[in-house]
Amino acid sequence: MPAYCEESYWEERYSSEPGAYDWYQGYHGLKELLTTLIPTSSRILQVGVGTSRLQEHMVRVGGYKSITNLDFSKVVIKQMSELHKSVPELKYLVADCRNMPDILDCSFDVVLDKGTLDAMLCGESSADSSLLMLQECHRALIPGGTMLIVTYGEPLSRLHYFMESKYPHWEDIQVYCIAKLEQLISASASQKDCPVDEDSLPPMLKGPYNYTNLDAMDALSELEAVHFVYVLKKSPDRGKA
Repeated sequence: MPAYCEESYWEERYSSEPGAYDWYQGYHGLKELLTTLIPTSSRILQVGVGTSRLQEHMVRVGGYKSITNLDFSKVVIKQMSELHKSVPELKYLVADCRNMPDILDCSFDVVLDKGTLDAMLCGESSADSSLLMLQECHRALIPGGTMLIVTYGEPLSRLHYFMESKYPHWEDIQVYCIAKLEQLISASASQKDCPVDEDSLPPMLKGPYNYTNLDAMDALSELEAVHFVYVLKKSPDRGKA
């Protein structure tokens, strides 16, 4: 398995593959969820941004005002900073989501992760890495703030990272599933002889399902060709802790 949690892996990859690439879902797949849960005035922190164009579309199409994007790859942050130098709503920082000393406590309304937790879970120190990442993201959120985690991990493989006592306390956890865009395009293209317009595709999002609904969690864990989004709410009476 590639060393997805190692900085050296991504430095080499972004140096050799500088083009844009959105892991899992782009703006089309996440638009309904984002517009429902995140006001455009929110201060948003995206961890492990990579070469995603999600944040650009959130600003240009969705009207979001402030998105700080960080990655531990100096190569990719330089690339993305240059790409979006004319977009003042986007800020880029070199930082490891497991240790973000330049991010102040309770300074963001929303933390967005698209694939970064999955990358943390690929290394030899996966338990420690996931714990540090979630602690830091929780610390960065204001009381009552929201963390969205987009992942391929079904509930039976992910919920315990949000619920065990050693991990940060979340007041509420909601689960969504989103059809993989390539599956919808493939299914639609098989019925047509012309290129598929993404906007014409059927709805992709299902949910929310509360994490306490065990039957729903079991059923979701059996699904294929979907990604999952975990929406974690920080308690309104918690500060850094």
